[in-house]
Parts: sequence; structure tokens; C-alpha cells
Amino acid sequence: RDEGENWSAGQRQLFCLGRVLLKRNKILVLDEATASIDSATDAILQRVIRQEFSDCTVITVAHRVPTVTDSDMVMVLSF
Repeated sequence: RDEGENWSAGQRQLFCLGRVLLKRNKILVLDEATASIDSATDAILQRVIRQEFSDCTVITVAHRVPTVTDSDMVMVLSF
């Protein structure tokens, strides 16, 4: 029985993100949700989130600037 033990970190993130997106909540909090996913797949996911969750509140924490480029508001924290 495969319980995802041999999945890569990116595959696990995609699976978990898919489960969250299917719930269609009005508030979506993504904390480094695509950190282990390649940039091309990240761009696709960001486009899907923008289109499918345009009427929702989406809070995204990310290190990659392109992940938040199309956000309505961006806050940059510097330590």
C-alpha cells in the first residue's frame, strides 16, 4: 500500500493543495504552498487560483516574487 512515502516534496504539496482547492472555501491561506514546486507549475497554479478564487480572500506567504505579483496587495517583510 502506497501512502505517499516515495512522493517528492513537490508531489505532496500538489496533492495537499489540490485537496484544499477542491473545498472552495471563501478564505484561502497559502503559506509557502508552492515552495517545492517548479516555477512553471507554480505559475499555472497562481493563474488557476486567480481565476477560480477571484471572489475569495486569498492570503499568500511566499519567498518567490512571481507567486504574489498579481496579488491586489503585497506586504514585504524585511528583517
